[in-house]
Parts: sequence; structure tokens; C-alpha cells
Amino acid sequence: MKHIETFKAGSNGYSAAHRRGTVDLWHDQTRYIYKRETPRTVRAFIAHAWQQENVTVTGRYPSYTIESKL
Repeated sequence: MKHIETFKAGSNGYSAAHRRGTVDLWHDQTRYIYKRETPRTVRAFIAHAWQQENVTVTGRYPSYTIESKL
């Protein structure tokens, strides 16, 4: 997946509306914006980027929240 932008909590882009053609991943008070891919590709990316046994993934395409279980 191609990364476009990252916004920390409190910045203007953090709470901005979803942009067409992108996927939003929310984790640790940070919003990561990626170029849109298929739902299967996004879930595979999440599984690769974060250890699945330590996180809970909620939401649905194209916006997911990733929360740590620890």
C-alpha cells in the first residue's frame, strides 16, 4: 500500500473528513492515510504491519481502527 499522509491527534488533518480514493488506519492517536486498495489487500497489510495477536482491528473498509490489547 502506498502511504500518503500521517496526522497526529490535534492537527487539522486528524479529524478531517474521509478523502475519496483513500484508506484510513487509526492507531495510537494517529491517522494514517493510504492510497485505496482492495479490502483483502488492506487486511493483509494490517496483519503484516501489526502483530495480530496484540491488536484488535475494528471498523470496515475503508476506515479501520487498530487498538492494542496490552
